[in-house]
Amino acid sequence: MSVPIIENWSKITAEIRGITESKEISGFSEVELKVDRVEPVDDFPSLLNETAGTNLVVHFPSDLVENTRISPGNQVSCWVRKAGLSRYFVHREHVRKLDSGGTTNLADYS
Repeated sequence: MSVPIIENWSKITAEIRGITESKEISGFSEVELKVDRVEPVDDFPSLLNETAGTNLVVHFPSDLVENTRISPGNQVSCWVRKAGLSRYFVHREHVRKLDSGGTTNLADYS
């Protein structure tokens, strides 16, 4: 039985703690994030407010992980949606790698 979920997006800022190939979903990597901040995205409900200060595993397309060269220790800002009770996905067009000297745009991010 699946649980219906409404269309939702949250903008999170987080540190990447680990990246592994998803055993459940072909073509995706599971990225463990230490969530620092959660912000709403205009016109969408935010279902991730309670994740600030926690670790969250988010599914990223594997090609996005490879192309952007994100790795453990990197800080990122990205849009994430809750897709079930414990499944989360990144929006491939809204990912930004952050560094101490500013930001590096990885996709058309807003």
